Amino acid sequence: MGETTTSPPATAGATSTPERQRSGSATIAFAWIAMLVSYLPFSAVNGGLGLIGADAQASTADLQWVTDAFTVALVAAVLAGGRLGDRFGRRRTTLLGLVLTSACSAIGLIAGVLATAPTGPASAAIPLLWLAQAVGGVGAGLVMSATLPLIVVTASTPAARDRAVGVWAAANVIGLGGGPFITGAATAVAGWPALFVPTGILALATIAFGLVAARESRSASHSPLHLGGLVTGVAGTVLLVFGAIRAGSHGWVDAGALVSLAGAVLLLAAFVAIELRSRQPIIDPRLFRSGAFSAAGLCAAVALFAMVGLVFVVSVSLAHSGVHPSGIALQIGCLFAGNVAASIAAGPLLARVPASALLIGGLLIAAAGSAALLTLAEVTSVFGLSGRLIVIGIGCGFTVATAAALAVRAVPPEQSGMAGVANNTLRQIGGALGAAVIGAVFTVTPGDAPATGDPALTALHTTALLLVAVILITSAISAVLMATTRKSTT
Repeated sequence: MGETTTSPPATAGATSTPERQRSGSATIAFAWIAMLVSYLPFSAVNGGLGLIGADAQASTADLQWVTDAFTVALVAAVLAGGRLGDRFGRRRTTLLGLVLTSACSAIGLIAGVLATAPTGPASAAIPLLWLAQAVGGVGAGLVMSATLPLIVVTASTPAARDRAVGVWAAANVIGLGGGPFITGAATAVAGWPALFVPTGILALATIAFGLVAARESRSASHSPLHLGGLVTGVAGTVLLVFGAIRAGSHGWVDAGALVSLAGAVLLLAAFVAIELRSRQPIIDPRLFRSGAFSAAGLCAAVALFAMVGLVFVVSVSLAHSGVHPSGIALQIGCLFAGNVAASIAAGPLLARVPASALLIGGLLIAAAGSAALLTLAEVTSVFGLSGRLIVIGIGCGFTVATAAALAVRAVPPEQSGMAGVANNTLRQIGGALGAAVIGAVFTVTPGDAPATGDPALTALHTTALLLVAVILITSAISAVLMATTRKSTT
């Protein structure tokens, strides 16, 4: 296919031809599918952790790092992927990410065979699964950071761009929500090692589609890789996420957690200093002078904080209460279904509704759903829980999709890739913190509950209170930031 080195989105006009429109549609479709497929290794393996632990003789800490390896690697790769896409091509970077997704599936399948073979070295399975998930996390990070600017520069009009970004955000959520269903189907047929097979096949098919139908794009500036900023930024974000995860499992006064978090602060401060002096920064800290851009990043982080945290606490609460895994998958599916619907609807709504209304309104909807969890009398109240999760999913869906669109709207077109990288990085950090913070709340709360109470319900209520507080504070800060933006443009 053809290649473009222009960063601004194209505008509809005489130069637009049917062939170019078709290639543009195929490129955007490729970006959507790649985003969906790249997240399947994370969500699919989460659905099979119980079976994996039994066959691989794994501890709880071992299983936690099966998922955390993906998260840490993803956050690191998101920061690097945007610059790689600008320099070497966004389609090429996306394809590389999908190759790593395929490799993740292959390594995971080998680990599964070792764990389930009658004479196999089951102890080798968990390190291999850590490796597989880390490889998959790098792949997902590259895909995420390359596909958003690929969509931005390919969409023919601002309205088409907003719609495409909304579907892109929905594809991310579908990848997160679809994994448990793939796990259920695969394990029913051939055991848990088979859960890696569908993802590998889908990744290879998406690679073939991208090679044939998608067109390349890259930044016209041919900026250098800027290793100083890259190393300090990646190391700082990895230490931040690692420290939060360790604090969630070992306590917030754990020496390892405190050292990691302190190192993260120092490295990220160095990153900011380096970026401020760089002529071609990875993420220009000056972007955060825009209230709209800052609000978009903050809201995206909090929305994923809520989503990931709720997935964890609902899954563990329902399992604690004896709910079958298929029932847990359906409840989590309700959360993601609301998110997907709102993400898709956000694009058309942005043409009619102010972005600030959707951004902050989505958070307030999520806060209302979280507050409704406080009225839940039983964790196993299937219909009562599902309705509340749908409301929370809708609110977070509006916020995440609007934040992604607003982040690239708030900056000059040539900085759209940088804006996408920053927004994606903040969102993923929010998700990692959600798992760590809410995981810690769940760990502490049941032991503190009265003997006559339901520990799972107590944990769910405590999580809801935390989310309401965090979301409302974020909404107030974001409203101020958006108001500042409006004043500066009048």
